[in-house]
Amino acid sequence: MWNRMTDQEFNTLLIEAIKKHGPKLGITPVAKLTIKALKTCTAEGSVPATEPDPFLQARNSVIECGKVLFEDRDLSRIEGIVFSGAANLNPTIVVMVVEDTTIRINAYAKEGLINQHTAQRAVKRITELLESQ
Repeated sequence: MWNRMTDQEFNTLLIEAIKKHGPKLGITPVAKLTIKALKTCTAEGSVPATEPDPFLQARNSVIECGKVLFEDRDLSRIEGIVFSGAANLNPTIVVMVVEDTTIRINAYAKEGLINQHTAQRAVKRITELLESQ
């Protein structure tokens, strides 16, 4: 079943990802201070799976674009952090759920004064990657 994250769930996940993986991914600790102040933007999409193991296909697409934060084959759910936005510098949380032969993608990102369409670009990037596999 496809459940969207609340703002609070997204903020918590993004802060934890930055604490744990931030320095390795080039995110400064100062970023944690601005998370709750910025507007959350979301985007979603879906792609038909093209490989025999759609879960592995989805997981590999996250690995190619960023880092897997959580995966559970029984729940058919993968959460990851990828970089998106104008120069691929904004951290974006991506949640992917495999339903039969469809991979559903939901992206969550923070936007400042100038909207970089970070979540939409993350969905587009992963969609294009999945379709090319």
